[in-house]
Amino acid sequence: MKKVVLLVLLFGGGLAFAQMPSSGTIGTGADLAHHCADRPPVGKASEAVDAAYAQGYCFGVLTTAAEILDSDGQIHFPDGASFAQIQKIVTNYLNAHPEEWQKPASQLVKKALKQAWGTS
Repeated sequence: MKKVVLLVLLFGGGLAFAQMPSSGTIGTGADLAHHCADRPPVGKASEAVDAAYAQGYCFGVLTTAAEILDSDGQIHFPDGASFAQIQKIVTNYLNAHPEEWQKPASQLVKKALKQAWGTS
């Protein structure tokens, strides 16, 4: 069983990297909107790989930006704040501002979180 899981992870990881855009557009608001969008349940292994990559991308971008903003004192997390709240704040901002999707994802996360939890 462990060998099968390892093979799936290795093979699946290769698929995820093969599907990454090479045009330099990774890291935009459009990428973030796509990867952080709610996804229907998956049925095939390839769909599971895509969903896992998207979830990891979304989690990585949002938590990294949020931690940096919090440590710099630019935002203050309310008690009990969760990743789901961060994701909802950012996706709501992205959905309300599709005209900004070409901007860097980190810039849009910063704007969304400062709007919600900014200290200044």
